[in-house]
Order: sequence, then structure tokens, then C-alpha cells
Amino acid sequence: VVIDPSNPDYPDITGIDYDTEPGTLTFDASHFTQFDAELPVTNETTEEKYATIKEAIDAAGEGHIINVAAGTYDEDLTVETNLLVLVGTDGAASTIINGDEDPVLTITSDITDIEISGFTITGGGDGIYASDSFSDATINIHDIVVNENDGTGIYFNGALNSTLTFTNVTVTDNENYGIYLSGNEASLSNTTVTITDGEIAGNEGDGIYVNQLLDSSTLTIEGVAVGDEENQNEGNGIYVNDAQDSTIEIQNENVISWNEGHGVYLCAEGECYDTDITIADNEITNNEGWGVNFYYIGVSDDG
Repeated sequence: VVIDPSNPDYPDITGIDYDTEPGTLTFDASHFTQFDAELPVTNETTEEKYATIKEAIDAAGEGHIINVAAGTYDEDLTVETNLLVLVGTDGAASTIINGDEDPVLTITSDITDIEISGFTITGGGDGIYASDSFSDATINIHDIVVNENDGTGIYFNGALNSTLTFTNVTVTDNENYGIYLSGNEASLSNTTVTITDGEIAGNEGDGIYVNQLLDSSTLTIEGVAVGDEENQNEGNGIYVNDAQDSTIEIQNENVISWNEGHGVYLCAEGECYDTDITIADNEITNNEGWGVNFYYIGVSDDG
């Protein structure tokens, strides 16, 4: 609100000698005029505006598009709405979601389709987190930065019959893994994972960790910088542990360097059976372990 002297009910303040007379001015609501502040978060589908991202997500319906203006948002978010598109319209450098000790952005297992882009996600436990396995889902995350979280940058605990796409994702300086896909209690089954054109560096665990790639799943990593001379991953660059009846493609100008473990480490604690593996056209140098370590590769008894 602002004081509006043009209002005819504006109090008369003449006739007071401020040098000699104390005086009191009394205003009521009629002496003010209201104006609408421009709220920074817009549901483009409904044209409703919100003060916070959380309010917009909680009010969104299936298929809605949420645009977020530049700024720093001190929030922890949970997405439970399908077909949602969440966009930082001015890009990751100027649109920051700053969490606390919890995951900054949690995606529930109810989600079957979501697109997230244009944010820096920082300051939380894990950056982007999904504790339960997806099923028949399409997850598209692109043009984001996930950095300086106390846990893992991106943590997905399994997926069935799904497509997970990470494009131009920068995951740096997190206190655990960079990208962690599939926990010990879940697998990636009949799922396509594609990681392209990003940077994974300075994380305290492996840069990219993939576990239990099973049942005709495909992992493709292309054009990604994994490790950096000035900002090393403290584990392996890429670690795939346990793959069966699947495809692994690490190719097309990845730079996998300066990691404190192996550059590429395959099937150490688990086993790789009946899996097509392509490692080609990469630069793999200056890792403290081996450039590429195939630990256990085999063919199952029935094939």
C-alpha cells in the first residue's frame, strides 16, 4: 500500500506550527491505495501467480506448466503431480532453489511424467531425490546445476519400464555421489538412462554410479565431462555395478579425467552378464586408478 495524497479524504495537515505545536496525524484505510505486487511464480496453464514455488506446485494439476522468475527461493519442494513442467525461465545461473538439511526437490514414485529445467539446486541434503522406484515414467531433467548439497546431487532409487534423461546437467561439489541411480533395494529394469552434455566434478563419491542395470535396460553416457583437474571426484568417474541382459554405451567425446578412483569401473561388487558394452571415442586420462577397469564380465549359464 501507499499513502495517496490525491484522495479527497486525505487529512488536512495545514495550520500546524511544527516549531511550537506538537501534533498527531491519524490515518485510516481510506487514505491509502492498494497495488498488486508482481508475484514471481506463474502457472502458465491457469495464469495464476504465486509467491513461492511450493504454493504453485501444490496447486497445480496434471499437465500444468510452472514458470519461475529469477531469484533465490529458500524452499524444500515435493512434486506429486503428473505431467508437470517446472521451468526457471531465466536459467540456472539466476534461478536458485536453496534448501536445508532435507532434499531440495523430492519427486514421488507416483510421478509418470515430469520435466525440470533452468534451476540451480543447492544447500540441501540431497539435491534431487526419489526414494522409491518409478514405474512407466518419463523423467526429463535438463539445463540445471546441482551443487553444494550435503548428500548426493541426484539420487534415484530404481525405475521399471521408464525413461530417465539428463541433458546439460552440471553436478558439482556435493558431499556424496554426483549422480546415483538405483539403490541396493531397487533396480533399473527395462529402463533407458541417457546422460549427455554435462559436467560431473568435485563430488566426494563417484561421479556417476549405476547399480543393477537389468532386463534390457540401456545406459548411454555421451559428451559428459566427468572429473576436472581443479575439481576431482573423490571416487571413480563412472561406476556401473551389476548389469545383466542390458546395454552400456560410454562414447562420443566424454572426458573422464582426474578422478581419484578409476576412470570407468565396471562390475566390481556385482557382475555383468549378457551385456553389450561399448566404450569408444572418449578421452580417459590422469585418473588415479585405471583408465578402464573391467572387473567381472561374463555370460550366463543359459546363454
